[in-house]
Parts: sequence; C-alpha cells; structure tokens
Amino acid sequence: MIKEVDNMEYQTLLESRYLCFKPWEQIAVEMGYDLGYVYKLHKRALKKCNINQKLASKSH
Repeated sequence: MIKEVDNMEYQTLLESRYLCFKPWEQIAVEMGYDLGYVYKLHKRALKKCNINQKLASKSH
C-alpha cells in the first residue's frame, strides 16, 4: 500500500514509521523537519492511502 502513494516524501515517512518502526522524533531528524510538521505529513500520507476505503471494499 505504501508503494502506491505517489509522493516519495510520504512513502519515506510511512516506510520509516511502519516498516522500520522508527520513533517520530528520529523520523523528524532524518527528514530535517519539525516534529509537528512530521505529524502533519503523516496525516496527509494516510489520506493518500485511503485506508478506510480499501478496507471497506475488501469486506464486500
């Protein structure tokens, strides 16, 4: 699902968090962003994934 996101920055963030299990603070440092901005990016990245929509379509 992460690879389907068309924004490389979002992919990097999602991979760091969910595949590498890095803490938010480490991700922020590695990406060169403020922690609050990383949270904002994460929210945007999840919207790109349309997780709820994909889960709903699998249950039907």
